This record gives sequence, C-alpha cells and structure tokens, in this order.
Amino acid sequence: MKKTKSILTALAAAIILLMGTVALATGFDSAGVGSDFGKNGQPLSPAAPTQSAFDDTTVIEIDDSIIISSGIYAGPVSLGGLSPSQAKEAITDYLENVVNSEFTITKGENSYKTTLHEMGFSYNINTVLQDAAYMGQHGLLIQRYKDVTDLKFDNKTLEIPFIANEQHFEEFIMEKIAVSDSPAANASLSRVSGEFIVNPEVVGTVTDAAQTEAAILALLKTEVKTGMSIEAVVRTDVPEITSSDLNQISSRLGTFSTKYSSSKAGRKENVRVGCSNINGTIVMPGQQISASELMKKREPENGYQLATEYNNGDSVEAYGGGVCQVATTLYQAALRAELQIDERHCHSMLVGYVDPSYDAAISWGNKDVKITNNTGYAIYIAGSADGSTLTFSIYGKEYRPEGRTISFESVIIERITSETKIIEDPTQPVGFVEKKGHNRDKCRSYLVKKVYMDGNLTETIKFREDSYAASFETVRQGTMVVADPTVPTNPTTPTDPTTPTEPTQPTEPTQPTEPTEPTEPPAG
Repeated sequence: MKKTKSILTALAAAIILLMGTVALATGFDSAGVGSDFGKNGQPLSPAAPTQSAFDDTTVIEIDDSIIISSGIYAGPVSLGGLSPSQAKEAITDYLENVVNSEFTITKGENSYKTTLHEMGFSYNINTVLQDAAYMGQHGLLIQRYKDVTDLKFDNKTLEIPFIANEQHFEEFIMEKIAVSDSPAANASLSRVSGEFIVNPEVVGTVTDAAQTEAAILALLKTEVKTGMSIEAVVRTDVPEITSSDLNQISSRLGTFSTKYSSSKAGRKENVRVGCSNINGTIVMPGQQISASELMKKREPENGYQLATEYNNGDSVEAYGGGVCQVATTLYQAALRAELQIDERHCHSMLVGYVDPSYDAAISWGNKDVKITNNTGYAIYIAGSADGSTLTFSIYGKEYRPEGRTISFESVIIERITSETKIIEDPTQPVGFVEKKGHNRDKCRSYLVKKVYMDGNLTETIKFREDSYAASFETVRQGTMVVADPTVPTNPTTPTDPTTPTEPTQPTEPTQPTEPTEPTEPPAG
C-alpha cells in the first residue's frame, strides 16, 4: 500500500513539473517572449538586408512588434520595454550627442579639443538592435529560459561597435596633433678644407596614428559618454644615419674626372646643376641610388637650360643637355670604388669626353645609372664642377684587402671612321657653305677590369659589349656661277662694208640637258 502511494506521489510530481514547463513555455509565447514568432505571428528570423541611413553597413530587418526584455542596455541606454524602432531612436539620439561632444586628446603638455565625428569615427547599432530584440526570445527553449532568468538577476549591457575611417583619422592626426612632433634628424657630413666634419643626429618623438586610433577604440569598448579624453600614443623616432655611421668614413674609395671646358654656357650650367644635386649624398649599406632621380627632372624650374643632347641617334637641343657627362663621371667613380652597378646604358653614338664603353647615358623614365652600396659601411659622394673639370670622389671605410689595385681599359672590337660628305648645290652661288652634324665613328667595344694583388694580375673581368651608331658631317657647297654686274661686256667689232660676208651656217639644235641627280639630305 505504501509502495503504491509512493509511486502515485512521484507520478503526480512529474505531471505537475511537466505542466509547469508547458505553462512556462506557453507564458513565453503568449507574451511574445521565447517564441520564434512575434505577436502578429511574424517570424523573428532575419529578412532581406537593407541599407542604413546613419552608417554604411548592412541592416537586418526585425519585427517591430517585439518588446525588448527588461534589463537590456546598449551602453548606458536602457532598452527594456521598447520596440526595435524605439530602441534604435533612443540609441541614435544618445550616440549623436556623444560623437559630436567635446573629445580631448592630450600629448605631453599640449591638449587638443575635437569630436569623434571630426576624427572620422562612426557607430553601427544594427547588431545591438538584433541582439537586444532576440535575447530571451529566439533559439532553443532552454537557452531562452536561461536568458530571461539571468536578466532577472543581472542587467545585460551590449557593446556598441564603433568604426574608424583610418585614412580620415590619419589625416586628422597629421594636421592637428602631429604638428607638435619633433621628428628625428639624421647625422650629416660636410667637407671643409679636405677634412670631414660630422654633425650629430637628433632622436625625435612622433605621434603614432595607428596606436592612438586603437586606444580610442579600446576606450569606446569600455565607456561611451560625452566629454571623453585620452592620451595620444607617442613613439621615439630613431634617425637612420648616426654619428657612428659617418665617423667611419675616412678613405677615398674611387675617383674620376672628365673635361668640359669647350662646352657652351647652357651645357656648362647643366653640368654644374647636375653635379650639385649629387654632391653630398650619403648612401647607407645596401641602399640603392639613381643618378637620374638625384639630379632631378631636367626642367627649367630645376635650373636646367637648353643644350645639345642625343635623341634616337640625332643631336637635338633639350633641357638638361650635358647631364649624361655627370652620369658618366659618377659611373666611373663608382666602378673604381667597386660598388655594385645595377643599371647602366651606353649612348647611341660615341661621346667626346671619354673612351668607348666608359660612358653612361641617362634619360628620364628610360635610361639610368643605378648604384648599390655593397661595402658594408656608409659612403659619401663628393662632386665638383668648376667650369672646366667635373670630378666625383666616393669616400667610405676601406673594405678591400691591402695590396689590391684595379685598372680599366676600353677594348675596340670594330671602328669605322666617319668622313665628311660634300654635297654640291647648283642652286647656291659659289662660296656658299653650310655645315650640319658631326663625324662620329661607328664602333663596337667593351670595357675590361683588371684586378691586381701586390702588382700581380689575378683577375680579368669583361663587361658587356656596346654598339655605337655612325653619324656624319655634311657640307653643302654652292656651284652656281653668277656674272659680276660691275664688269662691262666687250663691244661687237663692226664689219667692213666693202668685204662680203660669208653666209652663216645654221646652228645645231640644242640638246636637252640630263636631269641632275638629287642631292643626299644632310644627316640629323
């Protein structure tokens, strides 16, 4: 009897528990809480995304008949008892006040007043609304019950995601905050009376835009309120070139000179400007330099004048004519310092200031001389142009073994002499002379480098072969004879009337002259 009663009691308890669970679930549904449907039977599952009016992110449509559970907050804003649209309005009103309120950034003793909006920060409340509307009202029954129970004992604060426009923020930092930065200054080198003087480096401090942005976003994760402030992140700016780097420069590694005293004024000025732009260049280990870029674009605003240069085998007038001699002289100095030559081109025709295969041509965006410092130490390039002689010297720490010497030689494979072409012009009077172009030989050649140790030849290095086109001087000479109007012609001798004259013989008809051969046009 007692056993049967115990069984009946346990069965009754189970029935009561089951009924309570059903009632709990029914209560959720009837209140619009804990169901997958709202009051009007509309599904809570996400609908098609639409575009937000207050940010550029995708919005999830939510049934507005849902009532958000009590105890749910978005930052400090209470959302309990609100519909999604009401919650959106409440959050937006609050955040618009926050992003437009005063935000202070301090940096040392300085402070800067701004706003989150001015710095390029915006917010996205879409996920907040979805999480708030679905909490305790979507998903498995047990999870819904847990959410509702948790909310009875503890509020739930949802994070409002803030977004930063990185480019806008970096521009703001550079314009507003970084103006008080003190960037690092490299050590510098000057040469006075043949002696090097090292000016020490300066360690600086600069605003770190990326880290400052991260700090603001981290702050917005913990508190979203008006009148916020933060310390800008500042990092040490270390100079790339230090005194210890430059103090090692003590030896002349290579030097080379060319003459240009016979050049016209414009070309001389171009040589001076190009040399001046390279003079004083410091090249760190592993760094590559471009002769073309160091000399700057050959334009009047950079100080360059019109002078003769080669263009597709012709001599033309162009701004910067003569800078190829600067590039050639630097190239030869670099060879003697045994630096790494990454790019070099020969001219289209032979030049007069160096032997074949010694030259180096440059043209903006096409040909260049590129050199890498492979010595392991800093090097200094010194250049001078006095109107007669152009010289480049490369200084550094001697890295080659003692007793090593080198020499260079131009080797001619083939050279065909160009001869002046004489063109007779019958349309011009005798004495007329017109000269165009210059005689430049056709040539094939290459450069050889010889390495010696203690005077003994140890290595011979052949550089690539160069080809130079021929050019010719043309001279037009007039051949037309013109009578001198100041010299009188001889009078006709009168005939004797008493002496009968012989009848004249008819003259032979004049033969047509052969057409003359066309003259050869002058070379460019």
